[in-house]
Amino acid sequence: MRDLQRQRGSRRATGGRARAAILFASSRDGAAASEFVLVLPVFILCLFSIVAFATALFMENNMVNAAREAVREMAVTEASFSLGAVTCDSDEAAILDSAEYVACTYLTFWGTDFLVDASDECPAEDKATVRISVDASQAALMDIFGFFEGKTLTAEVTMRKEDDCV
Repeated sequence: MRDLQRQRGSRRATGGRARAAILFASSRDGAAASEFVLVLPVFILCLFSIVAFATALFMENNMVNAAREAVREMAVTEASFSLGAVTCDSDEAAILDSAEYVACTYLTFWGTDFLVDASDECPAEDKATVRISVDASQAALMDIFGFFEGKTLTAEVTMRKEDDCV
């Protein structure tokens, strides 16, 4: 009789373990957490890439606006320009009342070194040109993977002068 009970008990124990193993294998507990762990790095990479390219695009848009305003000053009000390119961290008194100063007032960012070059093509042509450039790695808020290394963002605007060249 005891042998029969032992066999039945062992069968019950074996059957219980098998049932527990089947339930464990078919359980969905923790599936969402493991999927999240797999997807999270890809999501973060996409997020940082979007932020990096968006800040570079924002910077380029502001550079175009600054160049447009500076060349407008040169074309309309006869603003002067310095000979050669200047950086926006130059001595303010040296570039005051120039197209470069107008451009630099629009370009105040994160300590970025903008190079502003304004040229007046008189008397050959009645045009004024302003070119603003910056190292692309400085333009992006973060450059984790070096997408912007060795590249330059440039904004150039040319406008016809209102008055004829003298």
